[in-house]
Formats: sequence, C-alpha cells, structure tokens
Amino acid sequence: MLLESVMAANVAFSVIKKAVQNGKDIAECGKAIGSYLSHKEKVEDEVNKTSGTSNDLEAFYELEKLNNAEKQLEFLMKKTRLHMWQDFQAFKNKRSVQRANAAKAAIKAKAKKDSEWAETISQIQTALFIVVSLLGIGLLSLYMIFNFER
Repeated sequence: MLLESVMAANVAFSVIKKAVQNGKDIAECGKAIGSYLSHKEKVEDEVNKTSGTSNDLEAFYELEKLNNAEKQLEFLMKKTRLHMWQDFQAFKNKRSVQRANAAKAAIKAKAKKDSEWAETISQIQTALFIVVSLLGIGLLSLYMIFNFER
C-alpha cells in the first residue's frame, strides 16, 4: 500500500510541477493536487504507524522524498506567481477541513444507520413479545374453556 501511494503521489506531483512550469494557475491542477495530498496523507499515516517492521525506514524515506518534492513545488510556485504558495497552502488546509468534515459526516451517517437498525430490532422484539403474549393468552383461554365446561 505504501509503494502504490508513493507512486501515485509522485505521478500527481509530476503533473502539478509540469502545469506550474507551463505557467498554469493552481486552480487548473485541482485534481492532481487532490490526488497528491491524499496519497501523501496515506504515506504520512503509514509512517506514523508504530509497526516496528523493517519497512519503517523505507516509509520514512519515501515521506522525506515527498517533502522534498513539496519544497521544489514551493520554489516553483513562488517563482511563477506572487502568493501562489500561500494559495496552495490555503487550498491544502481547506481540503483537509473538507476531508475531516466528510469523515465526521460518514461517522454520523453510520451512527444514524446503526440507531435505525437498533430501533427496528427493538420494534421487532416488541411485536414478537405482543404476539407471543396474545398467543399465550389465547391458549390459556382455550385451556380454561375446555377444562371448566365439564
């Protein structure tokens, strides 16, 4: 998973770098920036895991390469347009907030779905209790009718 994320981040970085070198605005690379950020975040998550395996050094090294690539991007953006790097940082922060909000919304949706299931199960249990109770009362009534008529 680490290798795929690194490769995808490198491809996205290449697209961003080429677009900036050609003088395009940061808004025109939105898809590539989003891909770069999400894959870099995956690499950061992998590095932050405390797995204790031999892949830790590799993960750290790959993250360092991505950080160096981002420094190159910073240089290119500052060279291309005034405040382009600040715009990029603002975009990154906005995207981070959007992802966090999306994750919170997903958790809320799952909790709502779970509570709906719990409510449905509770209603089924109540209905089953009522049916069993009525069946018991009916059988008791039949028993009393047939046994006390003699």
